[in-house]
Amino acid sequence: MTEWIRVEDRKPEVGQLVVGWLKRHKEPACLRFEEGGIWRELVMFDPDEDREDKVSHWMPLPKGPDE
Repeated sequence: MTEWIRVEDRKPEVGQLVVGWLKRHKEPACLRFEEGGIWRELVMFDPDEDREDKVSHWMPLPKGPDE
């Protein structure tokens, strides 16, 4: 199993989809890391809101199933 990575230690590649831990809500979210260090939540009510400074940890998404 993949371990959580602290944002202070390393950030994902630009365009990478990850599971991020939202500090304020204390719950995971599916995020895309974008240029300029912006965390974009993929399912949210305000698509223009970024999650910068709200994400404390992240981990890569698991590999998809073999068909």
